[in-house]
Amino acid sequence: MHILKRMQEAPIFTFEIPEKRDGREVYDFIKSCPPLDLNSRYAYFLLCDHFSKTSMICRDISNEEEVVGFIGGYRKPTEPETLFVWQIAVSEKCRGHKLSHMMLERLIGVNDPTPVEKVEATYTPSNMASYNFFTRFAESKSARVDTSDYLSAEDLSGGGSNHEAEKKIIISFDKQ
Repeated sequence: MHILKRMQEAPIFTFEIPEKRDGREVYDFIKSCPPLDLNSRYAYFLLCDHFSKTSMICRDISNEEEVVGFIGGYRKPTEPETLFVWQIAVSEKCRGHKLSHMMLERLIGVNDPTPVEKVEATYTPSNMASYNFFTRFAESKSARVDTSDYLSAEDLSGGGSNHEAEKKIIISFDKQ
């Protein structure tokens, strides 16, 4: 009975391609996930509309379909086989369920119109959780990982704000 009770309390997740109308909900969700950079509400509407096939929403259907995870990304125009992951967020209460991994795995499976051969993302040096996530994901797929400098702190600072440098991580999958 004790095992059955724990199973009933486990969250049940759905994964879906966002629609334009999801932009407001995604904006509010990202706003609740500091220290993630919050982009404009308009940007989240664009991600959910123009880049819907390269983004993913995860919902907890046991809690009125609350958004508990989001990946926003796009295919690089000059390299359509490369998925650039702009932002990943998982609600604090749902961490530890490998939602980021599951969302990214589903996005890689979307061969529209070209299979994903690489995943790129950027991270700040102080965000080791992001770096660790991507390297663990690559390891689980037996993929190669390369990192490089991308944007300097000077590139990103201005208007009274300071921003850390951004490093780029590239995950390359073997062609099958």
